[in-house]
Amino acid sequence: MSIQPVSMIQIPHSSDFLPADFSSLGFETIEAGREVARIVASTAAQEKSGKTHWGVLTWPDPMAVFSLDTGTRMIVEKALRSGRRIVYNKFLVPETQFKDDNKAKALSGAERKTAEQEWDRFKDSIRKVIEYPKLRSLIIDTATEMWELARMARFGKTTQVPPQLYVALNAEMRELLTSVYERQDLNVLFIHKMKKEYKSKAGLDKEVWSGRWERAGFGDLPYIVDMNLENYFNHETMRFGVRVLDCPRSNPQVIGQEFEDAADGSPMGAFPWMAVACFPDTDLAYWAPRGWNG
Repeated sequence: MSIQPVSMIQIPHSSDFLPADFSSLGFETIEAGREVARIVASTAAQEKSGKTHWGVLTWPDPMAVFSLDTGTRMIVEKALRSGRRIVYNKFLVPETQFKDDNKAKALSGAERKTAEQEWDRFKDSIRKVIEYPKLRSLIIDTATEMWELARMARFGKTTQVPPQLYVALNAEMRELLTSVYERQDLNVLFIHKMKKEYKSKAGLDKEVWSGRWERAGFGDLPYIVDMNLENYFNHETMRFGVRVLDCPRSNPQVIGQEFEDAADGSPMGAFPWMAVACFPDTDLAYWAPRGWNG
């Protein structure tokens, strides 16, 4: 029997070749249309690195900003004065430590009830943003506190929780995070804080700081998003910027690139410049918020 060369095989482009028993199991054909350009990203940076400014001031609007941290409202007000169109939602995150001795605390019954209500409102609010097509971006400031709120709601504390109890919460978080992909044109930014990285050291009975910093938040989030980023402030050039750590789904050639404000003050580190690098067939106008002067 002769083998037909691969180059001569005729591959059908319609659904005519799909048997009925495939369809009954959920198989489907997808037309090769143009993908809508959008970005779902996670960024992490130390304090005063410009991460919230970068998100609120340079991502496409109209946008929804979810605040779980102090200082977000001030940046939102600054963006509004620049002509941005923003809806703002503040969520209360219970204190996770006693203020006097810096030890972790467990919530009282009433406090945990409040945390549960806030967590449910947070999830409902994300659903509302997904369902409203006029909103182009969703900014979560910060996803670190988002993870704390979820744990407070489900466990009443953030430490000394048996690993097996995380199974249900981890599934709940993954379902929530992947739900934003239901809107093919919704841009989403999860902003994270950084924490010191602690590791075991020979001869010591406790972990010590490795000298490095790591992202603080839900462990699976970097695997769910399209891109992982790092905001920074360059003390030599006195400019803010963003570094692409990975983006294999859109354009791997952008990995490792830095988008830093220009010497003349032009916002080269702004989101539209990075987005165009990821999607070269788009232009700055597609990604720019109203009133942006880049």
